[in-house]
Amino acid sequence: MATLIESLTALAIFAVGASASASWLAQSTHATARASARTRALALATDVEARLRAGGAADPAHLRARARQALGGAATGEVTCGPGACLIRLRWPGGALDWGVAR
Repeated sequence: MATLIESLTALAIFAVGASASASWLAQSTHATARASARTRALALATDVEARLRAGGAADPAHLRARARQALGGAATGEVTCGPGACLIRLRWPGGALDWGVAR
């Protein structure tokens, strides 16, 4: 009888450990997806920044299309410029990026 109780105890401990590992894996996968989206947003923002610094204008329709392509269909992007600086704003489900550019 003692062997059965020991086996069930070991099985319960294993189940708790497996559950914790599955939870950790899910959180890790979610964090990786968020980091990947942020990296794509940063790449897009730095590309727009380079175009602005080169003297080009940021075409709003083109920026929105690139944001949707890089960050998903619900993503938006806009550039607003004031005296001496521009702000690149990217929004997507679960994240946002505001990137300032001095002119």
